[in-house]
Amino acid sequence: KLFDQQAEAAGAIYAAAIENIDTELRASEIEEMLFKLETHALEDGMALGTGFAYPLTVDLVARWSLRLHEKGILLAPASAVAEQRSRQGQFQTSQLSLPDPASEAQ
Repeated sequence: KLFDQQAEAAGAIYAAAIENIDTELRASEIEEMLFKLETHALEDGMALGTGFAYPLTVDLVARWSLRLHEKGILLAPASAVAEQRSRQGQFQTSQLSLPDPASEAQ
C-alpha cells in the first residue's frame, strides 16, 4: 500500500504481477497458473503474470501464447498494462492484456 501511495504521488506508472506462474516448476502447475491468468484477463480485462526463464517455463508459455488469439486474449507488454491501469486510476496488477478497444481508439 505504501508503494502504491508513493508511486501515485510521484506520478509513476507501474504494474504489479498478480501471479508468478512458475513457483512450482512442474508443467501441470505452470499450465494451471496460465489458465488463472487467462481467467483473470477475461474477467477484468487484463492480467499480468511473471515467471523465470526456465526452459520448461519458456516452452510452455511459447506454446500457450499461440492459443491466446482463439480465446480472445491479446498478449501485450507489461508497459501497456501499466499505462492502461494508470488511465483507469488503478495502480495494481498486470503481461497479459485485453485492452478496451474503445479506449484505445481515443
